[in-house]
Amino acid sequence: MPKSINDPEVQAAIEHAREGQGTLFPSPEDWRDRWIYFLMLDRFNSPTTAPRHVPWDAEFSGFQGGTFNGVREQLPYLRDIGVGAIWLSPPFKNPAYDQHAYHGYGIQNFLAAEPRFASSPEKADSELRLLVDEAHALGLYVIFDIVLHHAGDVFEYVTSANGATQELGSIEWSDGVVPVRWRDEHDTGHLVGGTAWTFSNTALRADDAIRLPVDQHLHPGSRLGIGATR
Repeated sequence: MPKSINDPEVQAAIEHAREGQGTLFPSPEDWRDRWIYFLMLDRFNSPTTAPRHVPWDAEFSGFQGGTFNGVREQLPYLRDIGVGAIWLSPPFKNPAYDQHAYHGYGIQNFLAAEPRFASSPEKADSELRLLVDEAHALGLYVIFDIVLHHAGDVFEYVTSANGATQELGSIEWSDGVVPVRWRDEHDTGHLVGGTAWTFSNTALRADDAIRLPVDQHLHPGSRLGIGATR
């Protein structure tokens, strides 16, 4: 996986976007001239099924079924009511074991689209790509909401105290390094009340969890030619 915007794979994606399909879509010179419409992908529109939880406007913390295609279907409507840009809730992959991540603010993979927003998991990247392309074709800008400190619960810091291992959800900010252990991709232990971990010799500084996505999140944005990120 690329670890920097200077990685050859990332640079190749940027050049590809400039040269052919997915040509970069310039941002407006002045955003004040654009009416920005924020929408939550899971809650906006499901084109093939009714909401999973009814009444649809009641409090509910699970996935309702909104999709990339559901947003794409309504792009003409958004344009016709005067929208100049759509601001999407985070479209990237959250942990599969988190059944309450409908909002998208628990990103596990900053380089892949969320499968639960697609008609089928393997189509997630292509359907997000199509959504962005069709928005651009209608003259709409697209803003990705990528909040770096809203990453998924995918690792814990590990320290030793009195000969025992302690798992810490957070540590004091410092320049020191602390060993970590990572959750299993599907966190199968979590589903039965435990936690499945992959032990690693990796050691992170407190700010590394932020630093790595800072470079990586630019890759999908460049590849899709989006107008802005938050």
